[in-house]
Parts: sequence; structure tokens; C-alpha cells
Amino acid sequence: RQMRSNNISYSLSNLPALDLPSIKSLGALLIVYILVIGPVNYWTLKRRKKLHLAWVTIPALTAIFAVGAFGLAYGMRGNDIVTNKLAIINLDQDGFAQVNSYIGMFSPAQESYEVEVSGSLLLSPAISNYYDPWSSTYPGSSIGETVFMQGEPSKVVGLEINQWSMHSFMSENQTAFFGQIVSDLTLSGNQVTGSIEN
Repeated sequence: RQMRSNNISYSLSNLPALDLPSIKSLGALLIVYILVIGPVNYWTLKRRKKLHLAWVTIPALTAIFAVGAFGLAYGMRGNDIVTNKLAIINLDQDGFAQVNSYIGMFSPAQESYEVEVSGSLLLSPAISNYYDPWSSTYPGSSIGETVFMQGEPSKVVGLEINQWSMHSFMSENQTAFFGQIVSDLTLSGNQVTGSIEN
């Protein structure tokens, strides 16, 4: 259980929504910045015969572009709470399934959250290298106590996440009549042939 949780942490923290902007958009922004700070600024000042003000306009334009880029980035992704969920399903021969789900939450600010999970699930912290099972404090949280409440619905209360950090917890459930996987596989030489039916 611990080995599985440790191995899944990288996949859980892989959030495409938080990827860096594309090279094309960064390149376009850089080209516009260079054009404005260079030729446009120069021609505007030269036309007004005030080239001596370049030492003021260049830092001002740089500051405007920096604040604008930061504001645009923050507006696009800076205030979103992102969740990621991965599930591992172990099927039994009788159609029952043990479902272990790993839920990761990414927070743009240091906050304390209450998460409600539908279904009578067993909730627990996702085990990691720094998890102390005897501590009531959630791993990675700055202060406070995290409480896992079982019931319908199950809840995680006091889930404190540091700024721009992700923390995870897991849910366990057994589902009846989930289905079966029937396989007819044959090993011939170095190849596996056959069929798998869900």
C-alpha cells in the first residue's frame, strides 16, 4: 500500500492545467515587448523631440509589461483550485472490485479546505515518505489538525494546503457487480496473442 502510494505521487501531481505557456505565446509577447521598448519608443520620442526621456520611458514600459504579464498569468491560472484523481481497480473473480482512489488538491493560496466525497468511502491520508501515522497533523500542512470523517457523505475537514502546493488523500471502497475481465491469452515465442474482454 505504501509502495503504491509513493509510486503514484508523480502521476497525481502531473497537472496539464498548470503547464507553462507555449513557446509561441511567450515568443509573441517577447517580440511585442522588444518592438515597443525599441523602435516604437524611439520613434515616438524622436517625433516629439524628447529622446532624453528614454531613460524614463524604458523602465516604465518594462514595469508595465511585467505587471501586465503577471496579471494575465494570475488571471488565467493563479486563482484556480485544481484537483486530480487517479483510481486503481482490483477485480475479483466474482465481480467485486476494490477501488483505491487517490485525490490530489493544488491550492494557489495557503488555505484550509473542507472536502466532501459522495459515497460511504474509507478516507485516509495518502501515505508518503514523510507521513507519520501517529501524528494528527496532515503531512505537509503548516498548522492545525486534519479530520477524516466517514459517513454518507464522507468528509475531510481542516485540509490545510500551503501556497502553490498539492496534497493528497485516498479513498477506499468495495463495489459489487463491477464486472469481470475475461482473457484468452497464449504465449508463442516472444509474443503474447489472444483477446481480453471487459
